[in-house]
Amino acid sequence: MMSTRMISFRPGSLVRGVSCFLAAAILLAAVRAAADEVADQQALLSAKSPAIVTIKFVMKIKMAGSERETEAEINGAVIDPGGLIICSNMQMGGFMRSFARRQPGFTVTPTDLKVLIGDDNEGIKATLMARDTDLDLAWVQIDDPGDRRFDWIDLSKAVSARIGDPVYSVRRMGKHFDRVAAVVATRIAAHARKPRELLVPQESLRAALGLPVFAPGGGCLGVLITQMPDEDEDTGGFGGFSSRAEMIDGLVLPAAEVIRATERARQSAKEQMSDEDEESAGGDDRDGDDPRDESAAESDKAPPAGKEGGKPAPDDE
Repeated sequence: MMSTRMISFRPGSLVRGVSCFLAAAILLAAVRAAADEVADQQALLSAKSPAIVTIKFVMKIKMAGSERETEAEINGAVIDPGGLIICSNMQMGGFMRSFARRQPGFTVTPTDLKVLIGDDNEGIKATLMARDTDLDLAWVQIDDPGDRRFDWIDLSKAVSARIGDPVYSVRRMGKHFDRVAAVVATRIAAHARKPRELLVPQESLRAALGLPVFAPGGGCLGVLITQMPDEDEDTGGFGGFSSRAEMIDGLVLPAAEVIRATERARQSAKEQMSDEDEESAGGDDRDGDDPRDESAAESDKAPPAGKEGGKPAPDDE
């Protein structure tokens, strides 16, 4: 007669087994996610760094009858194969220019612009084409690019991001570090609606001001900018400190807005060139090293929603 044996399961052992399996699965998923993130950053650095350049210039400051010059370097990104570069207006002297408006006789002019690409330490001559102080953007055009086509970042290949999504930027370190390209990483913390549509990073991306911000796949989210309050909006004092820090740390202006601002900047530059040609033909000699310090180098603020216009206008000094 065949005997049968009953196999019994201990509930505690079963629970421990399932727990161990789940823990291993979660750990494996985390390891894979970390590996994917590393691969994303490496691919991004390789693909985008050739279009990230260094803009070297001399800042000429005049105040109370005195004049001094200081050399500076900032990052920029080539956004057109013909050599158009976008960068931070704040870093291109924009902060001092805003202060200069309140101080008669105080002017700030970036001069002798050169663009350093890759391992080039000599630089290519360039011109400050336009500014948009409201959006904290400036555009620099390489002089006489000829037939050369530069590595560039296509802002039209735009993507969106959700809260919690990882985002990256690529910047170049300073001269002391041989201007090596580096990745800056964080995640999206919020979507702001005022003063305009903006993506808010969880951690500061200040080192990448004026540069494109990317999703893991390499699509462009926008450009990192600062947003300073108007005088009537500035709370001031200690109560306004955290708000100012958020503005300076950098916010992502969506790529579509950057594209529209770039078109306004191009139009502003064309109109200024036309005006200068007319003045030259009429024998009107202008004083100053750079007419942009005194006239229409800045595209005006974007028009309010629902209104036509947005034609660039001179920046008030």
